[in-house]
Amino acid sequence: MDTGVFFGRIRADTNIDAPSRLYFSSEYYYPNDIDFMVNWGVSPLDPDQYTMTKGDNFVEVQLTNPALSGLIVEFHIKPL
Repeated sequence: MDTGVFFGRIRADTNIDAPSRLYFSSEYYYPNDIDFMVNWGVSPLDPDQYTMTKGDNFVEVQLTNPALSGLIVEFHIKPL
């Protein structure tokens, strides 16, 4: 809570044709926007491996690379 850094993991399933939605509080933790990253292991995913849509209080991510299916991917959000 002190830093505003968020980290989460999911098991990817690219057969699901819907994004994952992550909510955050712009008002309390991210008033100057966010830095968002999707990783597999220690490496960031290439932008062509997922789509991202950012709203005022959420990020939607859909993994588009079928090779990621079944793998654990990580989401990182931190304040700018």
